[in-house]
Amino acid sequence: MAENKMEQVAQMFGKKLNEDFKAVIWDSVMECRFTKGGLEIKQDNGLYRNNGNWLSCLLTGEAEIVECKDNG
Repeated sequence: MAENKMEQVAQMFGKKLNEDFKAVIWDSVMECRFTKGGLEIKQDNGLYRNNGNWLSCLLTGEAEIVECKDNG
């Protein structure tokens, strides 16, 4: 089996696996985290769901990780 690269992907963005952060795309700000399974987005119910589309957007520059002043 090939090596899982998600830890390296998280490091490319200055993050660690399972570290919460915010990302913005198309004027939407979402709470996210990198996991060994990919990029997860926090849903309205508080649970996280894998979202390959957002991962692709981060990797292509369509989305970016942001630091929110309110930390919330």
